[in-house]
Amino acid sequence: MKFLDDLTSEDSDFAYNAAKEQYGLFTSFSCLYPNFQGTRNRILNSALFIIFSTLVITNSIALCLTLYLSLDDATVAMQTIHFIVMNLIAYTILFTFNYRRKNISRMHHLLGENQQFYDDDTIKSIDDFRLDLKKKTKIFNIALPVFISVTGMQVICLNPIVDYFSGELGKNIYSKNGVSMNLAIPCWTPFGSNNTFTFLLSMTLQAGDHFVIVSSIVTGNMILFSMSRQIISELTLLISAIKRLQERIKFKYLQLYGRPFNCNLNNKITDKRYHYCYSLCLKENIKHHQRIISLLRDMNITWEWSFFIFFCTSTFSMAMCGILLMFGDGKVTTNINAITMGVIEVFDVFFVCWCGKMMKDLGEELYLHLYETNWIDSTKESARTLLIIMSVSKKPLSLYFNSITRLPANLETFSNLMNTAYSYFNLLYAFIF
Repeated sequence: MKFLDDLTSEDSDFAYNAAKEQYGLFTSFSCLYPNFQGTRNRILNSALFIIFSTLVITNSIALCLTLYLSLDDATVAMQTIHFIVMNLIAYTILFTFNYRRKNISRMHHLLGENQQFYDDDTIKSIDDFRLDLKKKTKIFNIALPVFISVTGMQVICLNPIVDYFSGELGKNIYSKNGVSMNLAIPCWTPFGSNNTFTFLLSMTLQAGDHFVIVSSIVTGNMILFSMSRQIISELTLLISAIKRLQERIKFKYLQLYGRPFNCNLNNKITDKRYHYCYSLCLKENIKHHQRIISLLRDMNITWEWSFFIFFCTSTFSMAMCGILLMFGDGKVTTNINAITMGVIEVFDVFFVCWCGKMMKDLGEELYLHLYETNWIDSTKESARTLLIIMSVSKKPLSLYFNSITRLPANLETFSNLMNTAYSYFNLLYAFIF
């Protein structure tokens, strides 16, 4: 298939091995980065993508009809809007990660290839930092799937369980407009839910939709954290290499000419071989910096649609969680679902902004360390090379919530989003109540 051949043209063993090492089977189960090697895998994973797409689209249509039929019930209407938004975000992640597969392949190829630019001492200089980051990644990759999976199961199972133990199961099946109220999430369904078969069928469709939502969000966050960790690690290494520029020059001198450099001011100024080694070390830094910029560019391209949708909807969704919690129908299931969804949304907004802040801070630190190098004793050619690196590094390295206004993801943006959510909360309260 020509389309799949073009889509997988950047795939490599490095990329597949890196994805498997970082996420296990999550990328396959979520269909965000499935293995397309071989005809069998292509057929199975293409079919899985179609099934996931069908589940999300059909449930989104059902939720839209539910919203129309529940305009007289503020609680059901707001819950429905919330899950329409979740479906929209999940499908945006699912679609864009497959559409932007080339970018994801390039990112994971760089991650798996693990190309080294420097001597062993420079690489070892950040071993403690990398070890600490690796431990945090393991904790994150265990805690996040468990937390979101448990909360996702709670959303599906809580309503029927509470109805069962309270003796309400089967008593209030439909609203006056035909919305099935006995499902995990009140929703219109073409099958109904007034007998065991139709109830289980409708619940299965909802459960399938929730699996797509949970798997997309969990795997998407794991990929975001892994790529952010890689960029942060690479920037830390680049800064360490800049700090150790003189040591690297001496090592390069010894490596090329077989004898140590006689380190005094006159030799630094007059020795052409010293300046040649200086130039080689700066070129290593340029290549490394270009790799970081390429990685970040692919990351922003991959996430641009998902981040934009998330940015546009997250504040309104958080406001609805607050309204449901404080002024909803008072049911235990409504309150727990509102708390759960609100916590997940606040965490996701903070997580994206924190990743962006870490990259921006390290980018600024890199610029300062470049200026602090001993550029005064360098040749014009080396000074010109250093100026080029500084001019490029002056441009902030950051994640962006959209590619149009290039709104950076940082803690200032997080604060503004929380203030906007509170404003929407007051607006919804005034409008509804």
